[in-house]
Amino acid sequence: MEEQAVIHEISQVLEAVAQQGVKGILVDVRNYPFQNNERIQSWINFTYMPRIVESGVLFYALIVEKKRPSLYENTPDLDDVEEETQVEYFTDPAEAEQWLANKLAGK
Repeated sequence: MEEQAVIHEISQVLEAVAQQGVKGILVDVRNYPFQNNERIQSWINFTYMPRIVESGVLFYALIVEKKRPSLYENTPDLDDVEEETQVEYFTDPAEAEQWLANKLAGK
């Protein structure tokens, strides 16, 4: 899949999130082939995530292969800017699911 197709598919998710009033999202990016693509990452940081926040998503969990601080250090961290949206990174899918379930249940 090429860059524009990826952006188009993710944009479809944005539309569904906005229409359905989604409050929590879990994304498994362990096999995402565009992890080192600056153009797509920039689009995610400056278009996708702001639209996620605008849509009212309160909790956003990402499952990553391993936490690499250097990968996230220089990107804007929206959970620091928008207190309403909490973004967390996990390496254990069960832990991510439990975190999201607890947050959505108000625990």
